[in-house]
Formats: sequence, structure tokens, C-alpha cells
Amino acid sequence: ATLNVKKDKVVILCDTFEHQSELDKERITLRKNIAEKKIKEIKKSDLLDLAQAERSLKKALNRLSLIK
Repeated sequence: ATLNVKKDKVVILCDTFEHQSELDKERITLRKNIAEKKIKEIKKSDLLDLAQAERSLKKALNRLSLIK
């Protein structure tokens, strides 16, 4: 994402956008729990799977912070 701040306006360029009203806490919490479980189960040598699981966890945590 890119954030461009000028004196009288802010422009945000991003790939996706979700409004708070579109977020489903139950679904996000489930995704968070799945990501946490995967992180615990993934072998440290499998860095790609670990990175994907960590990204999923961060995404879920960010979404949950918007709901609270």
C-alpha cells in the first residue's frame, strides 16, 4: 500500500479494502486459530509455509483489532 499525504488531502492506494461493517468476528477468530495451529505444527525448515501462516495470523489479528 502507498500513503500520500499532502497539506489538504490524503490518498491511500492499496490492493484491498475492508470496511469494519464487513468484518465477521467469528470467521476471523477461526482463521486466527487455524493460523496459530499451523505455526505450531510447521517444521522450522519449511520457511515458505511458516511465512504464509504468519501472514495469515497477522491479517486475522489486524482485522480483529478493527472490530474491538
